[in-house]
Amino acid sequence: MRRGALLYQNCAARGLELSAGRVSGVWTEHGLIKASTVVCAGGAWSSRFCRRHGVDLPAVNVVGTAMRTSVAANVINGCFSGPGFALRRRLDGAYTLAVPGFGRIDLAPLGLKNAIRYYRNYRNDIGKKLKYRLSNPWFEGPEASASWQFVDVSPFERCRVLDPTPDPEFVNVALDNVKRAIPGFSDMRVVHAWAGAIDTTPDLIPVISDVADLPGFYLATGFSGHGFALGSAAGELVADMVTGAKPMTDISPYRLDRFSDGTSLKVPEMM
Repeated sequence: MRRGALLYQNCAARGLELSAGRVSGVWTEHGLIKASTVVCAGGAWSSRFCRRHGVDLPAVNVVGTAMRTSVAANVINGCFSGPGFALRRRLDGAYTLAVPGFGRIDLAPLGLKNAIRYYRNYRNDIGKKLKYRLSNPWFEGPEASASWQFVDVSPFERCRVLDPTPDPEFVNVALDNVKRAIPGFSDMRVVHAWAGAIDTTPDLIPVISDVADLPGFYLATGFSGHGFALGSAAGELVADMVTGAKPMTDISPYRLDRFSDGTSLKVPEMM
């Protein structure tokens, strides 16, 4: 990179190297990279990476489903949210379609451990939009509990691409809702569906923070479905933190310690 950055591809991070109680590097599948400052922006995998070092990052991965439709009438240009659906017209004349706020939680050890922190979420309107199931993530996924040594193959190498299964119920609900609201889409059909894991915090606010117990370690994770919208601002905040510059805004609402210092968290009403 022109400004001195190095980009390592196909090089999974296995864990942190510590010296005198602070970060001194990152162990990867290709060896040690020395660094006095490390930012973890691992999305769905961040909580498991942190747990390996005794850092409690409460996060549950909600699996959301989206789909691509057949080419349909040019009723809407751009983005639109209606009753029980959200869609965006594509360049090929089809639409990207989803059911906003609906998702699936694959039950696994880390998610169950954090369940009490999400109790209020499960009891409000958000909880009514979620499904739960037992599946393979119990043993191998981002919320599994097994540890590993840095000389061994890590979970991040065994599953390099997290590709969860889309939920056919959500596909049908989205298609039915959009056809009901827009008669011009009566012939619309789903051509392809996919799913993605949304790393979600108890208050649906991201964690952009240092880690007090591990000097030199920073987090930028838990964006709760808003990562694309907040990404550029979050990047600037992280850069301010790691360089010691004055942050462009108050970062206290994003601190990791809010989950453990008695702060009264707001109950989110939407996701």
